[in-house]
Amino acid sequence: MSRKIHPPYYRTIRVLCTGRVDPLFIFEAFKSGADGVLICGCRLGECKYFEGNLQALITGEFAKIIMKNLGLNENRLKLSWVASTESAKLVVNLVEFFEIIKNLGPLGSEENWDEEDKILYLNCALKICKDVQIRTLLGNIATEIKSLKDFSHQTIAKKLEEKLLKRLNVKLLELEVKTLIKRGLKDFDSLLKKIKADREDLERIYFKTMKQVIKD
Repeated sequence: MSRKIHPPYYRTIRVLCTGRVDPLFIFEAFKSGADGVLICGCRLGECKYFEGNLQALITGEFAKIIMKNLGLNENRLKLSWVASTESAKLVVNLVEFFEIIKNLGPLGSEENWDEEDKILYLNCALKICKDVQIRTLLGNIATEIKSLKDFSHQTIAKKLEEKLLKRLNVKLLELEVKTLIKRGLKDFDSLLKKIKADREDLERIYFKTMKQVIKD
């Protein structure tokens, strides 16, 4: 690969298998300054750990759900499957991904985030990824998908939506509201404009949070 022409604007982080890529790694990369994350692993069906890269499919879909809920462009995360002998294909993937990120611009620019917004939302994403209940649900979904032996995008997306999406949305919204209120943004309409959530959902969490703030 060193003899191939490819963009130099990336940092390689090696892991034993893409199945070891935790959702936390993705959002830590964004928080550390990455404008995009490209996960490359063995071709599907050729993992020496049997199902490692199939687990990465589930992780990637989960991360994209969080990104979508934050308003972060999902194209900033890509999974690619290449054999160790396919350096030319890897270079092509890098070049194509670099062009996508170049067109999107720095993380936060497309989303109209300032640096404070960026840290706020990425911290919320990290807390979601650490949440024991969310991680347990994700593990159960992964086990179910593996038992079905169906790792299609449609099946993974369907299972995540059925069993995880509602709980994830609520927790993420709670984190955003609590963080913004602690920062002094206590007016409901201002919060609604900032978060761009469904009014009814926000009202329920807002009044619950404000009662707790007053109580404390």
